[in-house]
Amino acid sequence: MAAVGALILIVATGATVRLTGSGLGCPHWPTCTTQHALPRGYHSDVEFSNRVVSAVTVFTTLALAIAAWRTRGLGRRGRWLATAVCVGTLAQAPLGAIVVYFDLNPYLVITHLLLSFTLVSLAVLTLLEASRLVRGEAAPLPGIARLGGLVLVVAVTVLAVSGTAATAAGRFPGSSGTKVVPRLGSFYPAVQWHVRAARDSSRSSRRRWRSARCSTGRTATCHGGSSCCMSPRRRPSSAGRCGSPRVSGAPSGPARRGH
Repeated sequence: MAAVGALILIVATGATVRLTGSGLGCPHWPTCTTQHALPRGYHSDVEFSNRVVSAVTVFTTLALAIAAWRTRGLGRRGRWLATAVCVGTLAQAPLGAIVVYFDLNPYLVITHLLLSFTLVSLAVLTLLEASRLVRGEAAPLPGIARLGGLVLVVAVTVLAVSGTAATAAGRFPGSSGTKVVPRLGSFYPAVQWHVRAARDSSRSSRRRWRSARCSTGRTATCHGGSSCCMSPRRRPSSAGRCGSPRVSGAPSGPARRGH
């Protein structure tokens, strides 16, 4: 849990560096400049704070990997996931230095950010593997739910890549000085691509949720001709939605009393 929090925090501090234009606040690595090691000024403070958080993240993920290999009962998958998180976090340090030395090249910045997203995902998977020691093994998901999960992973990947491309084409290159940082492509076409990816990702998420629900129940024809999930004890209501059961032949409105 601590590793997941640290990896999310480093993404947030990196975004702060980008939005405040502090990417080149410390043009040297690991020290701030060749003249002095510590930062002196607003932008250098922001950039150097991000480096401090990254150092904390390295030690946290290192502790995660050591704990994973020393924990009895944790499977090989969980151990290797923890190791991958640690190795990837260590690789972020020299990659960050390369980004600075190449003056925030957009391709390098995209790689830096996508690697951060990947490490957060791997850390969450490690946490799920560790939770099995407490909760025990759960029943395997149906095949359609696993297929929906795969589709969701692909959609989220496209969403993340398109988002980084839109950021690389935007007005915030990460530097506020006189250094001109090149932009990647045009901003508005990149944003349109990202919006379409977000739309498709949302649709795939809804389909996966419906598939996961209906894999354990029954489906029925609902409002507009679409199918909805219906458990064995429930059936579509008169409004065409999946609701409480109705008795066949019962009047839909208030019954008239005879004279």
